Amino acid sequence: MFLTKSKFNIGLNCPRCFWNAMKETGIEESLSPQEELSKEDVEIRRLAKSLFDNTVDLSNKDFESDKATLEGLPLKTVIFGAGFKAFNLYARVDILVPSEDDGYDLIEVRSSTKVKDEFIYEVAFQKYVCEKAGLKIKECKVMHLYDSYIKKGETNLNELLVTINITEKVEGFYDEIPKILRRLHKISELAEAPVLSVNKYLLKEYPCEFNSECWSFLPKDNASELYRINKDKVVKLFMNNIFEIKKVPDAALNKNQLIQKKAIINNETYINKEEINKFIKQLQYPIYYFNIEAFNEAVPRFYGTKPYAQIPFQYSVFVQEEKGKLEHHEFLHRENTSPKKSILESILKVLGNKGSIVVFNAKFQKTRLKELASLYPEHNTAVEKILNRIVDLAGPFTGFHYYNPLQKGSCSIKNILTAVTGGSYEESVLDTSELYLKATLGEELSEEEKNKVFLTLLEECKQDIKAMVDIVSHMGTGLLTT
Repeated sequence: MFLTKSKFNIGLNCPRCFWNAMKETGIEESLSPQEELSKEDVEIRRLAKSLFDNTVDLSNKDFESDKATLEGLPLKTVIFGAGFKAFNLYARVDILVPSEDDGYDLIEVRSSTKVKDEFIYEVAFQKYVCEKAGLKIKECKVMHLYDSYIKKGETNLNELLVTINITEKVEGFYDEIPKILRRLHKISELAEAPVLSVNKYLLKEYPCEFNSECWSFLPKDNASELYRINKDKVVKLFMNNIFEIKKVPDAALNKNQLIQKKAIINNETYINKEEINKFIKQLQYPIYYFNIEAFNEAVPRFYGTKPYAQIPFQYSVFVQEEKGKLEHHEFLHRENTSPKKSILESILKVLGNKGSIVVFNAKFQKTRLKELASLYPEHNTAVEKILNRIVDLAGPFTGFHYYNPLQKGSCSIKNILTAVTGGSYEESVLDTSELYLKATLGEELSEEEKNKVFLTLLEECKQDIKAMVDIVSHMGTGLLTT
């Protein structure tokens, strides 16, 4: 079993995950040229290749790429996807660039907009493997997206992609690698998965979360479910053998967390009827239950867009008149073109001139509307009037005017729907952005398959606003009479 850079990084963070990764993956899979690559990383690597001339491309070779690499090295040319083996270690280098002497520069290509710590560790591992295989690495670099790039015409790759020298940071970690490798080897040889050490690994956000299999031993209503609790605070509690929320000292909790604790101890829902009543009374008919969906892309396609900018492409709205009648409207941009102007014009038309606009997470919805208005300033006044009518349904719940232990410390709309109404709905396995791009860019999909995706998107967006209607209905009746 070969140890690759991604598994090395997993091993740095969680021995149990590392043990599982080494046991569950076969040799050929672990040396795959696309090992654990996101579609964004694949796209950025493809674009990076066009920045170099006279290259050898081994990126689609399998785990025998090390043989092809040895053949390419004497050419002293840029190599993509060079593979190196040393002992039980294997590394694929995104870009290997000959330096002026007999060495090479190593470039890791990533789709992020900054250099992350794990990149340093992975590049250090690659350098270690390369040098053990007999190659001299001079400088280590990371090529990533420039977060301030704004598309104005044809994509300029020299502006979109930046290369950061991380040699000094890699050197600061490099000498630790032999010791780490010895520890990881011992873990991989264990017959059973290692027991986790709370104080050593719990602080890491990657790759384990508290709801993962690694932490399945945690009791119901454990401290990791406290609303917006910092991970290091959870560590301190666990290290003091305080696992259950009801046993956490009051002095360690803020006002909202104290409400959560009391609700769990008493096994009852907390309701601040005065505040709930204020929320309901501010609503003015007709009430618009409104939700915008957006997608993002690593490489912007549309004018005025940055990497990973949120681009609205869909909305759904229920309009409720005072007598309770609901009227539904929806919009979905189905073409491989910019949806920005058409969705804004449709929103302005459907939301009318009066009545409350109920959304869930007002910050996201308002930000998208402001961004659209900035692109089409002729609509600034109309958008501003809409912004002034927006009411955030999340407010009563993030403000803890209502809390049900069924929420488990979450104020997501799905959890709140279940807590307030007892209802629920199924969400797609794929995220909205991925679904949308699959349908609009996926040439491999038939028209029938695309239409099926579009119907799924429409139904899911409609589910979200229907959940808002149901929650507000219960807030105005059941909660106030409980």
